[in-house]
Amino acid sequence: MEYEIELKLTTTVQAGEFIENSLLPKLAAKVEQQELELSNSYFDTSERDFRLNGMGLRIRGCQHEYEQTIKTAGKGVAGLQQRPEYNVDLGKLPKAPETPDLSLFPAEVWPVGFDHQGAQTQLQCLFVTQFKRSVYLLNFNPQSQIELVWDRGEVRANDKCDEINEIELELKAGNISEIFNVARQLATIMPLKIGLLSKAARGYRLLNGGGQADKTLPEPLNLLTEEQVKHSSRAQLHSLVAKRLSRWQKLLNYFEMQPSQACWHEINTVWQQLSLVLAQCCKQGSDNSQSLHCAMQDFQHQWQGVVLSGAGNSQTATPSHWHAAVEVLTGSSALLMQLAIMQYLVEQQAV
Repeated sequence: MEYEIELKLTTTVQAGEFIENSLLPKLAAKVEQQELELSNSYFDTSERDFRLNGMGLRIRGCQHEYEQTIKTAGKGVAGLQQRPEYNVDLGKLPKAPETPDLSLFPAEVWPVGFDHQGAQTQLQCLFVTQFKRSVYLLNFNPQSQIELVWDRGEVRANDKCDEINEIELELKAGNISEIFNVARQLATIMPLKIGLLSKAARGYRLLNGGGQADKTLPEPLNLLTEEQVKHSSRAQLHSLVAKRLSRWQKLLNYFEMQPSQACWHEINTVWQQLSLVLAQCCKQGSDNSQSLHCAMQDFQHQWQGVVLSGAGNSQTATPSHWHAAVEVLTGSSALLMQLAIMQYLVEQQAV
């Protein structure tokens, strides 16, 4: 069993050029590079028993070498996932197995009451991914290693497909802060967004008729008062931050694809609420609260400029106002602010 700690970022550019020309020369790391072509088939039952139990099941192939993997439910903060992963090497085969052999996984994989023997007889391939992967293994020292990969290809389900163009940062050894350090450097050299969905989640979404744009606004959260925030415990504050950050990120994706007055209002409201809770977190003090405060201030400066320009006024807002808002919401200051919040939450969980 491996414990995967991974941050996913999406982009719209040829990331390899930026990584190799602008990132790697600045890193104090020895770099091992590799180019791969990967094909993945994802399996579940007709009742989606694996999905319902927070598990993802696949067979991965690369040059006729095959591996079956199951990823189980873990914990996540926005685009950072921490979860157990079980891999079984199937060796070199003339073709991919039709289905995974569930008996090859250890018994500890299965949730209580999960009938994996019954599930074996019902497995079917639901969707596939095919992509090229550029691997950059970053060795900072013997105790610190990060795998940076750039994937580009597609997810296919039935007659639908979704483009893959994403960067993953996986901690192989060392402190989780190293992931955020590399992510911040990437944010300054190329356009990026937090990747909220795994490749498996995107496949299931295609099966359900979804695409890259969410069709409806996320459900609103309860509004907080200053008194509520002031009297919240540290654990309660962190929960409030995580929920509002997640909602804010979903709103950003929606607004980028479908700008609207209603979405604008929600983004502004959630940001005000997020700022209120984070200000209280900073008052409590921590090793990284100062960097969190600085990232918030940098974003707030740009955001305030958009607000003052009139984008929030339903009677005067124009397409140019929406364009300016999208530029700020998808810009580097917004990403750096999200990374600072995510790092704060992850490091506070370890306290």
